[in-house]
Amino acid sequence: MIRRPPRSTLDRSSAASDVYKRQMYQAGTLSGNPIAVAAGLATLNILQDQKIYKDLEVTSDRLSKSIMEEGNSLGLNIEVNRVGSLMTIFFSQGSVDSWDDVINADQERYTKFFIELLRGGVYIAPSPFEAMFVSAAHSITDIDETVSVMRNALSQV
Repeated sequence: MIRRPPRSTLDRSSAASDVYKRQMYQAGTLSGNPIAVAAGLATLNILQDQKIYKDLEVTSDRLSKSIMEEGNSLGLNIEVNRVGSLMTIFFSQGSVDSWDDVINADQERYTKFFIELLRGGVYIAPSPFEAMFVSAAHSITDIDETVSVMRNALSQV
């Protein structure tokens, strides 16, 4: 499908206007949709408030540390690799720093953990090769409830 960028996104006084004049391939579910552009701009405006990032750090840190604490209290070897609000849980002895570390982690235990979480109403990535994300919509209460379900799931694996 040939689509043009939305007119409102182009500066007609610059070379950008040349893009509008030519037909070009544009891919993406909502590419060029003015409602999607408006939603994106509204999101970017919200994200200018740095508090959202501070809150994400607090909730993400709480979740990752709680997972480690719960696993350790049960004698499980758990590593949580985290950057910001992105994290992955590994059932592994020692740090997970390479592809070899990832593939040597206990994938069967992860699968059991995943299934137990589903039973408790918590949905994470179904594979240890994927990551989970904490979002700005997750409150401290949500994190604490998730940890409670994770505690039970960890005790089952």
